[in-house]
Amino acid sequence: VVQEKATEQVECALTVEGRERGCTVGSERSVALIRKKVSFRERLSSERSCDTSGPVLSDRGLRTECLKPKESRHSSGGFENVIHHSLHQTVPLRVLPFAALESLGHLPRSVDCCATTEGGKLCGQNHTGLLSEVGDKWNLEKHPIVMISHSWVEPSKGRPDNDSNHKCKIVRRGIRRICEHHNKDPLSMYVFLDWCSIPQESYGTPAFDQYVQSLPAFIAQMSFVLIPLDSKLVLRDSLRLDGDLCPVQMNWAHYSQRGWCRMEMLAGRALEALGSDLRVYRFDATWGEGKERLIEVPPYTPGSLGIMPTAPDALFTCCQRDHWEAVRNQAIKCDRLAVRQMEHLFSGEVCQVTGMRRIHFLNIRPELLSINPELQGIVVVPAARFLQLDSIPRFGEGHNEILQDYDLVDKRIFYFSNRFWRPGVHPDIESGLKMRWMKKVLLMLCAQDGIDISCVYIWQDYSSIDQDNKKMKALGWDSIPGLVARSTYFVVFATDEKGKSEGALDRAWIRRSVFVSRLMSSIGIYTATYMTALSDLNSLSQMTLKPLQSCKIDPRTYSTASTDGACKHQDPLCPWTGNLTDESDREIIRAQCQELLKVASEMPSDPELRNRIVQRAARLATISFDSGTTATPTTTTTTTEAPTTTTEPPTTTTTTTTTKTTNTTTTTTTTTT
Repeated sequence: VVQEKATEQVECALTVEGRERGCTVGSERSVALIRKKVSFRERLSSERSCDTSGPVLSDRGLRTECLKPKESRHSSGGFENVIHHSLHQTVPLRVLPFAALESLGHLPRSVDCCATTEGGKLCGQNHTGLLSEVGDKWNLEKHPIVMISHSWVEPSKGRPDNDSNHKCKIVRRGIRRICEHHNKDPLSMYVFLDWCSIPQESYGTPAFDQYVQSLPAFIAQMSFVLIPLDSKLVLRDSLRLDGDLCPVQMNWAHYSQRGWCRMEMLAGRALEALGSDLRVYRFDATWGEGKERLIEVPPYTPGSLGIMPTAPDALFTCCQRDHWEAVRNQAIKCDRLAVRQMEHLFSGEVCQVTGMRRIHFLNIRPELLSINPELQGIVVVPAARFLQLDSIPRFGEGHNEILQDYDLVDKRIFYFSNRFWRPGVHPDIESGLKMRWMKKVLLMLCAQDGIDISCVYIWQDYSSIDQDNKKMKALGWDSIPGLVARSTYFVVFATDEKGKSEGALDRAWIRRSVFVSRLMSSIGIYTATYMTALSDLNSLSQMTLKPLQSCKIDPRTYSTASTDGACKHQDPLCPWTGNLTDESDREIIRAQCQELLKVASEMPSDPELRNRIVQRAARLATISFDSGTTATPTTTTTTTEAPTTTTEPPTTTTTTTTTKTTNTTTTTTTTTT
């Protein structure tokens, strides 16, 4: 598996940066490109010989060819133009007004709807006329689009819901919660639902394949992704049984095992991490009512595959059907490869853009987030070596390596924030409990996010700061904001030497470090921040590890008014309102945070991100919802802009005509808005 992943990474990188150089997989130069083991001197030499039209990424002239921006007609300048792969859309994106979904009371199918109506009868209607086509002039602010990412309840019957329309009710409640949370008018909302927006009758045809290939581009045009769940609903369909052929619950664990669900989740989180305003929510009907019941899924951690299983382990309906469509009596393609390719696409772009943004952020004000030159770089311990040790290593014991800023593109730094359990002596107790704790957290996060351990490095003060040299120790402490800014993960080990975990985030200096990671996440440089705690100092049996739940920081509106520890701030984790031993440090922390906010506000935004990464074909193919065939129009397809008013729902008039022929009866539904 490791060899396969390494080969895929080499191939992926070569498509991005090795094509012009003519590298081959396994060549010495390609390996150097992948691992970025190029010295700073060689990089400077390389820059002098390459085109100088790209952006200067540091005050030292650092530029790498793999980070060079791509020309774009949507260019906003700077590092945002690093998108190497456009998301191609070859078929129209069609969405359903939420008002229409509310009035129907069931999840509609585009044609020959086999859903059960509220009266208990088969619907049998064609709902194509209810759909609106999304063009490049669609205003997402006025008319947000919610994508429903879900696992079908009754796939063997060819429908995503049951007779009681249970999922439809959850979807409607979830969208209303989103509207409450974001102060949106429900009548202005539109829904992308695969069963309705994609012609299901074309399954297994080239027309359906075009929709599958356009799915990433569709997701890039969403405002929200909603995952409807119900932990109390038991799925008994033959294609929803577990490995022991037992029914499963329609909960988060089941959803995360489905291959297409996983890809949709990854795409949404990746686009959010790239800086778009897309938000991903899961809503479980068992949680009750209220907008607080919406659980936001955090953005994609660069280089990870999130909490989902990898594509080879995910479950696909096509595989469960043994790649045979019994109704049509024909073989069907395996979706696993398509999902895998999409994962690599999003994974590569997030790593690339996030790495660029991190470097750019660090160089807006180098003096503020710099690592003191006397430290020679970022002093870390390789995770592979860290896992082999029995105790927390001390600086100078021969376990350290030094990274530079250009290594941040493909290296993952884990910043471990912890308190000495033996103050002045050692951060651990004699039994080595904290070392085992750190190892367990490290392995859990790497397994959870699918990270290769060879790319992971640990920073924690005892191992990375000279404990014997007072000058070097002071320089190390002064460089902590810069170290946090260079970290991909920030983990707070909350339990202190007395076995207590409460109040870890009450300390001002810890809040200052957390503030840096939160601020960077708000400008598209997502840093995964976690809290971990023990129940006592005897074992790891009840260890907890959870993402830090906190409000996002807007660098342009965050209040920096001077306060003392007793004053409240709108941010419950405001650094300068935390507990301090020396009150004189409060103003120092506030001034540091104020400067960081200024730097973040100087980061260029990318309002054209969605339009830039979605490449629509000059002529979108026209899909017939009746036959599933594809036709190429002779003229450019005209896209439909959303209605300009949001105060009232579109007025819809439905006319049904029936035409009898010798063998069939055709029902035509016409909708006028």
